[in-house]
Amino acid sequence: VFVDDLPVTISLLDNPGGGFLVSGTNPMLTRSGEAAFADLTIRKAATGYTLLAGAPGMISDTSTVFSISPGSAALLQFSVHPGDADVNEVIPAATVQVEDNWGNIVTTGSRELTVRIEDNPGGGTLTGSTKRSTVNGAAVFNDLQIDRAGNGYTLRAEADVLQSVVSNPFTIRAAGSAVRLAFEVEPV
Repeated sequence: VFVDDLPVTISLLDNPGGGFLVSGTNPMLTRSGEAAFADLTIRKAATGYTLLAGAPGMISDTSTVFSISPGSAALLQFSVHPGDADVNEVIPAATVQVEDNWGNIVTTGSRELTVRIEDNPGGGTLTGSTKRSTVNGAAVFNDLQIDRAGNGYTLRAEADVLQSVVSNPFTIRAAGSAVRLAFEVEPV
């Protein structure tokens, strides 16, 4: 028996990517006993999603398992921001990843990423490997140094036509600056 105008609702059942249905007509009314959901969107890439279809007075049904793949590369993000360091010492490694418009890491292909100083409060020069190729969607910059002290340096990461990104601020300390306290004589 075909039922028309029955509101069928789709929801995520198995949700390995922590995604959610962000667009599409939901619920959909049946026509000739069918409800066709042609415009639903999940924006978190993962394998193992399933959908649950339900309608008032009906037994629910679960879809087969499916995957959501990342979209096209669109922008860069610092997944690990550069940290504080002394003048001419290696800055704690920064990692930049290639993402689609929804924050999924795009692991296909390799891109050359470049970092440069964006905010330069000390007038420093950036040295080290400022160009790196991505591996599995990310590039690690682990040998960068700046030659002048300053508070509030930032780095900009760039790649071909992708939207660039600026890091969180970090400090380059003067060489030999005091950074911690230590007990000279321990209490007894």
